[in-house]
Amino acid sequence: MKGPDATGTINVVSGPVANPHSTSGSAGLGRGVSRALTWLVVAVLVLLGTPVAGQPVPPSTREAARALANEGAQLFDKGDFLGAYDKLSQAEKLMPVPTLALEVARCLERLGRLVAASEQYTVIAAMPIRDDLKPAQKEVQQEAKLTASAELAALNQRLPRLLLSVEGPNPQTLHIDGKALPLTQIGVPLPVDPGNHHLVASRPAATWSQTVTAIEHQTLAVVVRLTAASSPPPAPSPSAPPGTGPPPPPTTPTPDSTLVPIGWVLVGLGGASLVVSLGTYVAAVDKEGELAELCPDGTCRRSQVGPEIEDEIASYDALSTAATVTLVAGGVLAAAGTALLIAAPDGDTASGTALQPYVGPGFGGILGRF
Repeated sequence: MKGPDATGTINVVSGPVANPHSTSGSAGLGRGVSRALTWLVVAVLVLLGTPVAGQPVPPSTREAARALANEGAQLFDKGDFLGAYDKLSQAEKLMPVPTLALEVARCLERLGRLVAASEQYTVIAAMPIRDDLKPAQKEVQQEAKLTASAELAALNQRLPRLLLSVEGPNPQTLHIDGKALPLTQIGVPLPVDPGNHHLVASRPAATWSQTVTAIEHQTLAVVVRLTAASSPPPAPSPSAPPGTGPPPPPTTPTPDSTLVPIGWVLVGLGGASLVVSLGTYVAAVDKEGELAELCPDGTCRRSQVGPEIEDEIASYDALSTAATVTLVAGGVLAAAGTALLIAAPDGDTASGTALQPYVGPGFGGILGRF
Protein backbone atom coordinates (compact mmCIF):
# COMPACT_ATOMS: atom_id res chain seq x y z
CA MET A 1 0.00 0.00 0.00
CA LYS A 2 1.26 3.44 -0.94
CA GLY A 3 1.18 5.94 1.93
CA PRO A 4 -0.83 9.17 1.91
CA ASP A 5 0.33 12.01 -0.27
CA ALA A 6 1.04 15.55 0.85
CA THR A 7 -2.63 16.21 1.53
CA GLY A 8 -3.21 12.83 3.12
CA THR A 9 -6.40 12.31 1.15
CA ILE A 10 -5.72 9.57 -1.41
CA ASN A 11 -3.87 6.30 -1.03
CA VAL A 12 -3.38 3.81 -3.81
CA VAL A 13 -3.21 0.05 -3.56
CA SER A 14 -1.90 -1.51 -6.73
CA GLY A 15 -0.84 -4.90 -7.90
CA PRO A 16 -0.50 -5.97 -11.52
CA VAL A 17 -2.65 -8.90 -12.56
CA ALA A 18 -2.08 -10.87 -15.74
CA ASN A 19 -4.66 -9.92 -18.37
CA PRO A 20 -6.72 -13.03 -19.10
CA HIS A 21 -7.89 -11.45 -22.37
CA SER A 22 -4.46 -11.01 -23.90
CA THR A 23 -4.48 -11.62 -27.65
CA SER A 24 -0.79 -12.46 -27.87
CA GLY A 25 0.70 -15.93 -28.45
CA SER A 26 -1.26 -19.11 -27.83
CA ALA A 27 -3.77 -17.30 -25.63
CA GLY A 28 -4.75 -15.13 -28.60
CA LEU A 29 -5.07 -18.18 -30.85
CA GLY A 30 -7.26 -19.97 -28.33
CA ARG A 31 -9.37 -16.85 -27.96
CA GLY A 32 -9.93 -16.67 -31.71
CA VAL A 33 -10.89 -20.37 -31.99
CA SER A 34 -13.19 -20.01 -28.98
CA ARG A 35 -14.89 -17.01 -30.56
CA ALA A 36 -15.42 -18.84 -33.86
CA LEU A 37 -16.95 -21.79 -32.03
CA THR A 38 -19.15 -19.44 -30.02
CA TRP A 39 -20.61 -17.82 -33.12
CA LEU A 40 -21.17 -21.26 -34.62
CA VAL A 41 -23.00 -22.43 -31.50
CA VAL A 42 -25.07 -19.23 -31.42
CA ALA A 43 -26.13 -19.73 -35.02
CA VAL A 44 -26.99 -23.39 -34.42
CA LEU A 45 -29.05 -22.56 -31.33
CA VAL A 46 -30.91 -19.84 -33.18
CA LEU A 47 -31.66 -22.15 -36.08
CA LEU A 48 -32.76 -24.97 -33.77
CA GLY A 49 -35.13 -22.63 -31.96
CA THR A 50 -34.02 -23.05 -28.37
CA PRO A 51 -37.14 -22.73 -26.17
CA VAL A 52 -37.29 -19.52 -24.18
CA ALA A 53 -39.31 -19.37 -20.94
CA GLY A 54 -40.90 -22.71 -21.73
CA GLN A 55 -42.16 -21.58 -25.13
CA PRO A 56 -40.71 -22.38 -28.59
CA VAL A 57 -39.23 -19.36 -30.39
CA PRO A 58 -41.34 -18.32 -33.41
CA PRO A 59 -39.54 -18.63 -36.75
CA SER A 60 -39.72 -14.87 -37.40
CA THR A 61 -38.14 -14.08 -34.04
CA ARG A 62 -35.52 -16.75 -34.57
CA GLU A 63 -34.62 -15.32 -37.99
CA ALA A 64 -34.42 -11.76 -36.63
CA ALA A 65 -32.16 -12.87 -33.76
CA ARG A 66 -29.91 -14.76 -36.17
CA ALA A 67 -29.55 -11.71 -38.44
CA LEU A 68 -28.77 -9.40 -35.52
CA ALA A 69 -26.25 -11.87 -34.10
CA ASN A 70 -24.47 -12.11 -37.46
CA GLU A 71 -24.32 -8.32 -37.80
CA GLY A 72 -23.00 -8.02 -34.25
CA ALA A 73 -20.31 -10.61 -34.91
CA GLN A 74 -19.09 -8.77 -38.00
CA LEU A 75 -18.99 -5.43 -36.19
CA PHE A 76 -17.14 -6.97 -33.25
CA ASP A 77 -14.47 -8.44 -35.55
CA LYS A 78 -14.04 -4.99 -37.14
CA GLY A 79 -13.47 -3.41 -33.73
CA ASP A 80 -16.81 -1.55 -33.69
CA PHE A 81 -17.71 -2.67 -30.19
CA LEU A 82 -20.44 -0.07 -29.72
CA GLY A 83 -22.23 -1.16 -32.87
CA ALA A 84 -21.73 -4.83 -31.95
CA TYR A 85 -23.17 -4.18 -28.47
CA ASP A 86 -26.28 -2.59 -29.99
CA LYS A 87 -26.95 -5.52 -32.36
CA LEU A 88 -26.13 -8.25 -29.86
CA SER A 89 -28.25 -6.62 -27.12
CA GLN A 90 -31.22 -6.66 -29.47
CA ALA A 91 -30.58 -10.29 -30.37
CA GLU A 92 -30.33 -11.25 -26.69
CA LYS A 93 -33.68 -9.60 -25.96
CA LEU A 94 -35.24 -11.73 -28.68
CA MET A 95 -33.47 -14.89 -27.49
CA PRO A 96 -32.06 -14.54 -23.93
CA VAL A 97 -29.63 -17.44 -24.02
CA PRO A 98 -26.24 -17.54 -22.20
CA THR A 99 -24.26 -17.59 -25.45
CA LEU A 100 -25.67 -14.27 -26.69
CA ALA A 101 -25.51 -12.75 -23.20
CA LEU A 102 -21.84 -13.72 -23.04
CA GLU A 103 -21.08 -11.77 -26.21
CA VAL A 104 -22.93 -8.73 -24.86
CA ALA A 105 -20.74 -8.83 -21.73
CA ARG A 106 -17.61 -9.00 -23.87
CA CYS A 107 -18.73 -5.92 -25.84
CA LEU A 108 -19.23 -4.01 -22.60
CA GLU A 109 -15.77 -5.03 -21.44
CA ARG A 110 -14.17 -3.82 -24.66
CA LEU A 111 -16.05 -0.50 -24.34
CA GLY A 112 -14.46 0.11 -20.92
CA ARG A 113 -17.77 -0.36 -19.12
CA LEU A 114 -16.24 -2.84 -16.75
CA VAL A 115 -18.86 -2.53 -14.02
CA ALA A 116 -21.72 -3.24 -16.46
CA ALA A 117 -19.73 -6.14 -17.96
CA SER A 118 -19.17 -7.58 -14.48
CA GLU A 119 -22.89 -7.41 -13.78
CA GLN A 120 -23.64 -9.09 -17.11
CA TYR A 121 -21.17 -11.91 -16.40
CA THR A 122 -22.76 -12.37 -12.99
CA VAL A 123 -26.23 -12.71 -14.54
CA ILE A 124 -24.96 -15.31 -17.02
CA ALA A 125 -23.25 -17.35 -14.33
CA ALA A 126 -26.50 -17.41 -12.35
CA MET A 127 -28.74 -18.47 -15.27
CA PRO A 128 -30.43 -21.83 -14.62
CA ILE A 129 -30.22 -24.57 -17.22
CA ARG A 130 -33.59 -25.79 -18.36
CA ASP A 131 -34.37 -29.47 -17.90
CA ASP A 132 -36.36 -29.69 -21.13
CA LEU A 133 -33.36 -28.83 -23.35
CA LYS A 134 -31.58 -31.39 -25.47
CA PRO A 135 -28.25 -32.66 -24.07
CA ALA A 136 -26.27 -30.76 -26.73
CA GLN A 137 -28.08 -27.54 -25.88
CA LYS A 138 -27.51 -28.05 -22.17
CA GLU A 139 -23.82 -28.64 -22.76
CA VAL A 140 -23.46 -25.44 -24.82
CA GLN A 141 -25.26 -23.33 -22.25
CA GLN A 142 -23.27 -24.84 -19.39
CA GLU A 143 -20.07 -24.04 -21.26
CA ALA A 144 -21.23 -20.41 -21.69
CA LYS A 145 -21.92 -20.17 -17.95
CA LEU A 146 -18.50 -21.56 -17.07
CA THR A 147 -16.84 -19.19 -19.52
CA ALA A 148 -18.74 -16.26 -18.02
CA SER A 149 -17.61 -17.24 -14.51
CA ALA A 150 -13.97 -17.46 -15.61
CA GLU A 151 -14.07 -14.13 -17.42
CA LEU A 152 -15.83 -12.54 -14.44
CA ALA A 153 -13.04 -13.66 -12.11
CA ALA A 154 -10.44 -12.18 -14.46
CA LEU A 155 -12.41 -8.94 -14.85
CA ASN A 156 -12.75 -8.51 -11.09
CA GLN A 157 -8.95 -8.36 -10.89
CA ARG A 158 -8.94 -5.43 -13.34
CA LEU A 159 -11.84 -3.46 -11.86
CA PRO A 160 -10.78 -0.14 -10.26
CA ARG A 161 -12.30 0.51 -6.85
CA LEU A 162 -12.86 3.51 -4.60
CA LEU A 163 -12.58 3.14 -0.84
CA LEU A 164 -14.30 6.06 0.90
CA SER A 165 -13.67 7.13 4.47
CA VAL A 166 -14.81 10.15 6.48
CA GLU A 167 -12.88 12.53 8.68
CA GLY A 168 -15.06 14.86 10.73
CA PRO A 169 -18.85 14.98 10.53
CA ASN A 170 -20.61 12.27 8.53
CA PRO A 171 -22.31 13.37 5.29
CA GLN A 172 -26.04 13.08 4.84
CA THR A 173 -25.86 12.67 1.07
CA LEU A 174 -23.24 11.09 -1.16
CA HIS A 175 -23.07 11.17 -4.97
CA ILE A 176 -20.73 9.87 -7.64
CA ASP A 177 -21.03 11.27 -11.16
CA GLY A 178 -24.43 12.69 -10.25
CA LYS A 179 -25.83 9.39 -8.98
CA ALA A 180 -26.73 8.88 -5.32
CA LEU A 181 -24.69 6.41 -3.30
CA PRO A 182 -25.95 4.80 -0.09
CA LEU A 183 -24.03 5.93 2.96
CA THR A 184 -23.39 2.25 3.72
CA GLN A 185 -20.92 2.36 0.83
CA ILE A 186 -18.48 4.27 3.05
CA GLY A 187 -15.70 1.91 4.08
CA VAL A 188 -16.67 -0.69 1.43
CA PRO A 189 -14.68 -0.90 -1.85
CA LEU A 190 -16.81 0.46 -4.70
CA PRO A 191 -16.14 -0.94 -8.21
CA VAL A 192 -16.02 1.80 -10.85
CA ASP A 193 -15.09 2.11 -14.50
CA PRO A 194 -11.61 3.39 -15.39
CA GLY A 195 -11.38 7.16 -15.79
CA ASN A 196 -12.42 10.28 -13.94
CA HIS A 197 -15.20 10.29 -11.34
CA HIS A 198 -16.67 13.27 -9.49
CA LEU A 199 -17.61 12.72 -5.85
CA VAL A 200 -19.85 15.04 -3.81
CA ALA A 201 -20.81 14.74 -0.13
CA SER A 202 -22.92 17.20 1.82
CA ARG A 203 -24.80 17.97 4.99
CA PRO A 204 -26.47 21.18 6.19
CA ALA A 205 -24.02 24.10 6.00
CA ALA A 206 -21.17 21.81 4.82
CA THR A 207 -20.10 20.36 1.50
CA TRP A 208 -17.21 18.46 -0.09
CA SER A 209 -16.35 17.49 -3.66
CA GLN A 210 -13.40 15.92 -5.42
CA THR A 211 -12.60 14.46 -8.82
CA VAL A 212 -10.46 11.30 -8.83
CA THR A 213 -9.03 9.13 -11.59
CA ALA A 214 -9.64 5.40 -11.36
CA ILE A 215 -7.05 3.06 -12.92
CA GLU A 216 -7.36 -0.63 -13.62
CA HIS A 217 -5.97 -2.99 -10.92
CA GLN A 218 -5.91 -0.11 -8.40
CA THR A 219 -7.94 0.89 -5.37
CA LEU A 220 -8.15 4.59 -4.54
CA ALA A 221 -8.69 5.46 -0.89
CA VAL A 222 -10.54 8.78 -0.77
CA VAL A 223 -11.02 10.74 2.46
CA VAL A 224 -14.19 12.83 2.73
CA ARG A 225 -13.68 16.04 4.71
CA LEU A 226 -16.74 18.25 4.97
CA THR A 227 -16.14 21.99 5.19
CA ALA A 228 -18.57 24.82 5.81
CA ALA A 229 -20.38 25.90 2.68
CA SER A 230 -20.21 29.52 1.58
CA SER A 231 -23.00 31.68 3.00
CA PRO A 232 -25.80 32.42 0.52
CA PRO A 233 -26.35 36.05 -0.45
CA PRO A 234 -28.91 37.88 1.74
CA ALA A 235 -32.47 37.71 0.49
CA PRO A 236 -33.90 40.96 -0.88
CA SER A 237 -36.41 42.91 1.19
CA PRO A 238 -39.98 41.57 0.78
CA SER A 239 -41.14 45.02 -0.30
CA ALA A 240 -38.50 45.29 -3.01
CA PRO A 241 -39.13 43.73 -6.45
CA PRO A 242 -37.09 40.59 -7.18
CA GLY A 243 -33.62 41.33 -8.45
CA THR A 244 -33.35 44.77 -6.86
CA GLY A 245 -30.90 45.65 -4.14
CA PRO A 246 -31.35 47.95 -1.17
CA PRO A 247 -32.74 51.43 -1.97
CA PRO A 248 -30.08 54.06 -2.72
CA PRO A 249 -29.35 56.62 -0.02
CA PRO A 250 -31.29 59.88 -0.31
CA THR A 251 -29.55 62.36 -2.51
CA THR A 252 -28.93 65.94 -1.48
CA PRO A 253 -30.21 68.42 -4.07
CA THR A 254 -27.40 70.01 -5.98
CA PRO A 255 -27.16 73.63 -4.91
CA ASP A 256 -27.77 76.28 -7.56
CA SER A 257 -24.30 77.72 -8.05
CA THR A 258 -25.71 80.95 -9.59
CA LEU A 259 -27.53 82.21 -6.48
CA VAL A 260 -24.49 83.53 -4.64
CA PRO A 261 -22.92 85.46 -7.54
CA ILE A 262 -26.28 87.03 -8.47
CA GLY A 263 -26.93 87.89 -4.84
CA TRP A 264 -23.60 89.64 -4.50
CA VAL A 265 -24.10 91.49 -7.79
CA LEU A 266 -27.47 92.76 -6.63
CA VAL A 267 -26.00 93.79 -3.28
CA GLY A 268 -23.19 95.57 -5.09
CA LEU A 269 -25.57 97.36 -7.46
CA GLY A 270 -27.76 98.31 -4.52
CA GLY A 271 -24.73 99.65 -2.67
CA ALA A 272 -23.62 101.64 -5.71
CA SER A 273 -27.10 103.03 -6.11
CA LEU A 274 -27.11 104.08 -2.47
CA VAL A 275 -23.72 105.76 -2.96
CA VAL A 276 -25.10 107.65 -5.96
CA SER A 277 -28.17 108.55 -3.94
CA LEU A 278 -25.97 109.90 -1.16
CA GLY A 279 -23.94 111.94 -3.64
CA THR A 280 -26.98 113.41 -5.31
CA TYR A 281 -28.55 114.12 -1.94
CA VAL A 282 -25.46 116.05 -0.84
CA ALA A 283 -25.52 117.99 -4.12
CA ALA A 284 -29.22 118.68 -3.66
CA VAL A 285 -28.59 120.00 -0.12
CA ASP A 286 -25.86 122.31 -1.42
CA LYS A 287 -28.15 123.50 -4.19
CA GLU A 288 -30.88 124.10 -1.65
CA GLY A 289 -28.48 126.29 0.40
CA GLU A 290 -27.69 128.37 -2.66
CA LEU A 291 -31.36 128.83 -3.42
CA ALA A 292 -32.03 129.84 0.19
CA GLU A 293 -29.58 132.72 -0.25
CA LEU A 294 -31.33 133.77 -3.47
CA CYS A 295 -34.75 133.51 -1.90
CA PRO A 296 -34.58 135.29 1.47
CA ASP A 297 -38.11 134.45 2.49
CA GLY A 298 -37.48 130.74 1.80
CA THR A 299 -39.85 130.71 -1.14
CA CYS A 300 -38.68 130.88 -4.72
CA ARG A 301 -41.47 131.29 -7.25
CA ARG A 302 -40.59 131.09 -10.89
CA SER A 303 -42.80 134.11 -11.56
CA GLN A 304 -40.75 136.17 -9.16
CA VAL A 305 -37.21 135.19 -10.25
CA GLY A 306 -35.15 135.50 -13.36
CA PRO A 307 -34.04 132.80 -15.79
CA GLU A 308 -30.85 132.10 -13.85
CA ILE A 309 -32.79 131.26 -10.71
CA GLU A 310 -35.15 129.07 -12.70
CA ASP A 311 -32.16 126.98 -13.92
CA GLU A 312 -30.98 126.60 -10.34
CA ILE A 313 -34.44 125.51 -9.24
CA ALA A 314 -34.62 122.95 -12.08
CA SER A 315 -31.18 121.61 -11.11
CA TYR A 316 -32.27 121.28 -7.50
CA ASP A 317 -35.45 119.41 -8.47
CA ALA A 318 -33.43 117.01 -10.67
CA LEU A 319 -30.95 116.30 -7.87
CA SER A 320 -33.74 115.69 -5.36
CA THR A 321 -35.53 113.31 -7.72
CA ALA A 322 -32.31 111.44 -8.54
CA ALA A 323 -31.45 111.10 -4.87
CA THR A 324 -34.89 109.67 -4.13
CA VAL A 325 -34.89 107.25 -7.10
CA THR A 326 -31.39 105.95 -6.47
CA LEU A 327 -32.16 105.58 -2.78
CA VAL A 328 -35.22 103.48 -3.47
CA ALA A 329 -33.48 101.45 -6.22
CA GLY A 330 -30.43 100.86 -4.05
CA GLY A 331 -32.57 99.67 -1.18
CA VAL A 332 -34.53 97.27 -3.42
CA LEU A 333 -31.40 95.86 -5.07
CA ALA A 334 -29.56 95.43 -1.79
CA ALA A 335 -32.60 93.72 -0.21
CA ALA A 336 -32.97 91.34 -3.17
CA GLY A 337 -29.30 90.46 -3.13
CA THR A 338 -29.36 89.84 0.61
CA ALA A 339 -32.39 87.55 0.19
CA LEU A 340 -30.56 85.45 -2.46
CA LEU A 341 -27.50 85.15 -0.23
CA ILE A 342 -29.66 83.96 2.65
CA ALA A 343 -31.52 81.46 0.42
CA ALA A 344 -28.31 80.02 -1.10
CA PRO A 345 -27.06 76.65 0.41
CA ASP A 346 -24.08 76.75 2.71
CA GLY A 347 -21.84 75.16 0.09
CA ASP A 348 -22.21 78.15 -2.18
CA THR A 349 -20.99 80.63 0.39
CA ALA A 350 -17.61 78.91 0.47
CA SER A 351 -16.88 79.76 -3.13
CA GLY A 352 -15.02 82.92 -2.14
CA THR A 353 -17.29 85.32 -4.09
CA ALA A 354 -17.66 88.76 -2.43
CA LEU A 355 -18.61 92.37 -3.28
CA GLN A 356 -17.86 95.37 -1.04
CA PRO A 357 -19.00 98.94 -1.72
CA TYR A 358 -16.72 101.85 -0.81
CA VAL A 359 -17.28 105.59 -0.57
CA GLY A 360 -14.77 108.44 -0.58
CA PRO A 361 -14.79 112.25 -0.84
CA GLY A 362 -16.40 112.87 -4.21
CA PHE A 363 -16.16 109.21 -5.36
CA GLY A 364 -17.50 105.71 -4.68
CA GLY A 365 -17.36 102.20 -6.09
CA ILE A 366 -17.51 98.44 -5.46
CA LEU A 367 -14.73 95.99 -4.69
CA GLY A 368 -15.48 92.46 -5.88
CA ARG A 369 -13.90 88.98 -5.52
CA PHE A 370 -15.15 85.99 -7.63
